[in-house]
Amino acid sequence: MNLAIVGQKVVDCDADVWDLSERLSKEYGRRPIFMPRIGEVLPKLMTVRSPRLVR
Repeated sequence: MNLAIVGQKVVDCDADVWDLSERLSKEYGRRPIFMPRIGEVLPKLMTVRSPRLVR
C-alpha cells in the first residue's frame, strides 16, 4: 500500500504506485508529493560479530 502526502495531509492511497502517481499528477500537477510504502514487515536487524584473532 502506498500513501500520498501533500502538505502534511494524506490525500490518497493505492496498492499500485503507478495508478496513484497518475491520479496525483492529474490533480496536483508538478507539486512535491511524498509517497511512502506502508504495511510491509521489515527484516529483523541482526548483529554479525567479526571473528577474533587468537594469539
